[in-house]
Amino acid sequence: MLLTSTRLSDSGRRSCLACIYIIAFLLLTPFISVSQKPASAALKAVAGKADDLFGSRYRFVENIGQYGSVMQGYESMGTILYGYEGLGMPVLFTNKGLIHLQRKEQKISHEEEKRLEKQGVSEEEIENKRIVTDRVITMEWAGANSNPEMIAEGQTSMYNTYATLQGKARGYKKITWKNLYPGIDAVYHFTEQSKAGFEYSLVVHPGADLNQVKLVFGGQLKKIRPMQKATW
Repeated sequence: MLLTSTRLSDSGRRSCLACIYIIAFLLLTPFISVSQKPASAALKAVAGKADDLFGSRYRFVENIGQYGSVMQGYESMGTILYGYEGLGMPVLFTNKGLIHLQRKEQKISHEEEKRLEKQGVSEEEIENKRIVTDRVITMEWAGANSNPEMIAEGQTSMYNTYATLQGKARGYKKITWKNLYPGIDAVYHFTEQSKAGFEYSLVVHPGADLNQVKLVFGGQLKKIRPMQKATW
């Protein structure tokens, strides 16, 4: 049995997905004080969690409606089944791959501050204004089983609740896509407990062909750059 792995982590402005660093340039026009909806209005309730008061760094959360059923504009990625909330913006798990939401916030320019001052906007309101830009990066398992068996293991003692939803969203330490490709499983899990992020491993059973595995990256990215040193 062959085991390969890689890590998805919060590394500044880069996202490490499938042993490829994605340099995602902002392709959206920035605007002031009002953020774009990250494709699904249901995600507003879970966006922007920067701390880890509830252990979000080390668990995958089942979707009970807080993420919506599919991502608007990315319906081809399939049904949203789980989410990871340890990176500030959710990473969504579907039966076809991952949807990584990202957000950039920055202060308005000095020129914009002066313009607002002339309009009579208060100093406090000006100070709180931000330019907010959202973007989406997708990672799809190309040619894979469109309906793999998904097994969640290691249920945590913590769970999530949401004001507009009934029920509890349980957390798990590991999620396995069984037979993502014939004889190949994908396992998402945590290893380095000091950092936010997660890893996935490919479990290749005897007789399976690793060459079946193909990843397609999409969404709002402009360029990808392979890592210089990748271990397989």
